[in-house]
Amino acid sequence: MIQRAQLPSVNQGRSGLPPGIASGPSRREQIFSSYFNVFFPVQGDAKSSVDLWYYLASNFSAIPRKSEMLEKSWAALACAWLGKQNKDAGLLKYGVQLYNSAIKQMGSMITRDVYTDDIIYCTVLFQEIETYYCPTNLHAWIAHIVGTNAILNHYRHRLGQSPLVHTIYHEYQKQRLVMSAQGININQEEFDYITQPSEGNPTVELLRLYANFAPISNAVRMARPPNHKICRMLLRKCLAHREKVTEWYAKNVRRGPEECALGEVLTTRIPPTDDLFGTAYRFHSLDSGKIHVMYWTLLSIMHVVISRARNLVLVYYIDPFTPDIDDQFGDQDYLISSYWGDQIARAMPYHAQDDKKAWGIHSATFSLCQACKSAAVDSGNRKKFDWCQSVFSAFGEAGFESCFRLCEVFTGLWMMHQARQAGITVTSLSGELQAGTPESVRKQHQVVGGVSAVPNLLDQVVQRDANP
Repeated sequence: MIQRAQLPSVNQGRSGLPPGIASGPSRREQIFSSYFNVFFPVQGDAKSSVDLWYYLASNFSAIPRKSEMLEKSWAALACAWLGKQNKDAGLLKYGVQLYNSAIKQMGSMITRDVYTDDIIYCTVLFQEIETYYCPTNLHAWIAHIVGTNAILNHYRHRLGQSPLVHTIYHEYQKQRLVMSAQGININQEEFDYITQPSEGNPTVELLRLYANFAPISNAVRMARPPNHKICRMLLRKCLAHREKVTEWYAKNVRRGPEECALGEVLTTRIPPTDDLFGTAYRFHSLDSGKIHVMYWTLLSIMHVVISRARNLVLVYYIDPFTPDIDDQFGDQDYLISSYWGDQIARAMPYHAQDDKKAWGIHSATFSLCQACKSAAVDSGNRKKFDWCQSVFSAFGEAGFESCFRLCEVFTGLWMMHQARQAGITVTSLSGELQAGTPESVRKQHQVVGGVSAVPNLLDQVVQRDANP
């Protein structure tokens, strides 16, 4: 594992590269160590069984005799992050150049059907880079996640006994896939992958609960009031699945959150939650915080679907020939969905504490998206929406440029919701405003269609403007 001694950081504001970065391994190791020092808290606090990025990054760094492609990918990630942090345009540009070069090498290997474990390692690094360097939209991040899934599926019979590959295949990639699909917008192949046996891992079991709700959600979306028997059956399935989720929590989570003391301020990075959502939470560990927000996110997603299922049943008794129903944003289940969104928001100050560095934010953004949707957009609460936007911006300033793109995504969703509430028929908004929505994600998922399409997908990422 990498030794995380304090090392000099990259000079700020320099237009060139750090002296000798390409001249030898010692200077490259300095760059890698600097990345660890600014991204993760002290080593004991960085270890996590929920967010596996520290485990993977530490072991990627420790791999001896890295291939050229893996060396470039790892250096690209460190340079992209440090370039962003230090406002060093030269370092950032160099990182992007390395990134694009590694992408081309991978595309060539896949085209020739040449497999090594480094392909899997690099796909994970590419996903991570896209959360730091995201100049236009979320499509490249989604493309890498979907492409990784296609690669893992294609090469699954060639995957070796590497513990790293095992962790990526059975844990890490499932979580990334759920995040990119915004919870439950997955296709059949992805469903089959995520719902594989969990091997007793509580986090993977929670991901299986996400995936197992997807076909129920899809059926509820397609159901219509005249099919009363089916609607009643779907409502029973929704409620039964909610019971499974709460049983998972009771079985696997021994200690819940605690409210902060009156007047206690965990961080000034983001606005306080007290007046809008309630007193901020603190947790006994970062893992506890991460697993709670994942749990609350699923409950929030589920209650929107339960709302539709319940109203499909109820409307039948009023008019059995009603062709369809509108979203009932003010009903009890929508309010419960918003309540769970509030709980997510109350956890954000804990994750954003300065001593957690970037690591606290790393896996919290997915849940912040659901908080914004349920507690702000669906409820039409402008003050909560502005709070969520300010947190996205703060996370973007902290180094996760993808969060700036999420600001744009939710601006579009807010505008669409407000237009519909005003009785304005909305067919489409600006494509950029809708980038990364479930519909956009589904469209991207349909593009890949197997590993043969991955080289072309990678070429599209390279063609993007590489000038930060």
